[in-house]
Amino acid sequence: MDMYYVATPDRYALVPADDEASAWVAGHDALHNLQAEICERTGLETAVEIQTVRLATADEIAKWRSTEEMLAQATVLQASHYCV
Repeated sequence: MDMYYVATPDRYALVPADDEASAWVAGHDALHNLQAEICERTGLETAVEIQTVRLATADEIAKWRSTEEMLAQATVLQASHYCV
């Protein structure tokens, strides 16, 4: 399974998929969820209009993994802050 870069003009997601069609579906779901969170915080609604679906580069995958690791560490730190 490959990692695909799926993007709108404003946002992108990296998703694992077997082909571009599967990546489009997975990317649309990921971007829709992200957009819903943003709409909830800002009250601004916009449609998810995918413009790019392609294999992700090694640099994009490395950056994505690094970001995921930082978010996981932040979650652990935040949770440990509330532990007694």
